Amino acid sequence: MPKKEFFHKGGNPVSGEVLDILKRYFSQKEIDKIERLGGRILISVSIPYGKKQTKNRDKIEIGDEFIKRLRELKSDKNELERVLSELSVKQLRELGKYVGYPLRTKSAKQEILDELISCFYGEGIWRKISDINKGNRPTKRSSCRQSAALLGGS
Repeated sequence: MPKKEFFHKGGNPVSGEVLDILKRYFSQKEIDKIERLGGRILISVSIPYGKKQTKNRDKIEIGDEFIKRLRELKSDKNELERVLSELSVKQLRELGKYVGYPLRTKSAKQEILDELISCFYGEGIWRKISDINKGNRPTKRSSCRQSAALLGGS
């Protein structure tokens, strides 16, 4: 809620726009009292909440085509983040399940976004760590490695 606080020092007359507002809503006796003793004048604006606008989230289907699109964007972290941020939390969780990446149940949207971005963007790093290129079998430690295989990683 936006608000503005004015501290008026006692013994000085109230002037300007603040005096106009005080005259409109308060008696002269109350204005004289604040001029004599000083005090705090607080103006706050209360605005009712508007309806939440949907961002066409339901139009994006989580599936093989969407995963291919994310695979194409994995080299551009900003674009990947933009595409993923258009998804709802429910869709982000569905995406995590689809690629086999575990997400905490009570994670906030930004945490889920960060995890999924690191999963897709960090595919090359995970390959180096797990030595997938050398033919070694990956461990169960991270299913992001599994998503690398699902995304057509070599």
